Parts: sequence; C-alpha cells; structure tokens
Amino acid sequence: NEKYELDKIFAGDKDITETKTFEVNSDTEVKVTFKKASSTCTVNLKVGEGGTASIEGAEDLSKVARGTTLTVKVTPNEKYELDKIFADDKDITETKRFEVNSDTEVKVTFKKVISTYAVNLKVGEGGTASIEGADNLAKVAEGTTLTVKVTPNEK
Repeated sequence: NEKYELDKIFAGDKDITETKTFEVNSDTEVKVTFKKASSTCTVNLKVGEGGTASIEGAEDLSKVARGTTLTVKVTPNEKYELDKIFADDKDITETKRFEVNSDTEVKVTFKKVISTYAVNLKVGEGGTASIEGADNLAKVAEGTTLTVKVTPNEK
C-alpha cells in the first residue's frame, strides 16, 4: 500500500495549492493531483531566544526516513527554562519526541526564570511599619520595587 501526498490543486488555470481557496466567478473545474510520497522528509528546527536545541535520531535532517522517531534535546541558558516544544502543531514539550511522517517544523521556545526572594520586616519599638508593592513578601519577584510605610508612635 503506497503512500501518496498532495501534488497540485488548480481552480481553472490558477494554482491554489498553497491557499486551497478560490473565488467563484464562472463555471470552474477544480483539479487535484497526488504524487507518490517521498520516502524521506525534511525536519526544520527553529529555536527561540534563551537557549539551544538539537534533534537526535537522524544523521541528516533534510533526509529523514518516514516513521523515524526523533528526540529534541534542549539546553536553556542561565536564567531561562524550557517553555514549549512543538512539532508542527503538536505540543511535544513533555515527551520531547515525535515521529516523522511528513516534512516537519520543530519550534522550541524558552522563557525567563523569574527569581523570587523573601522580604522580612522587623519593626522596633516606637511605631509601626508595613511594606507595600507585593502580595506575598515570602516570594517577591526579582526587580520588584517595594515601599516601606512607617508610622511613629505619637506618645
């Protein structure tokens, strides 16, 4: 049982293979042709800012045999972590693996790790103080600006 793939789509004499859409202004013959699928596929890797990635399991990503399972290896830069990995529209972030059955684009994105710090308020005798600018002083995001409000006792 041989595998086929789309070759061309014509609406009249207009090639609509990419868009697969056309406007009807007269009687129109739509012609769809198929071709035998190549036994190999191309895998393209796009890596966003914040780290590096590679694909293991094939020597040449421009000639990957159909049915091959590949693994994405990621290395985030300092202060970054893996966000998502997609093989075309499929989220493979958890497994980092995918099977090649057609030309595939793999997208790897990273996100900045936001460091958090604890802020402790110690108030001596003679007044009260509070800190504003964070909901949880036990976990304040790096770079947050806080304001100390003080009220001295009047007696």
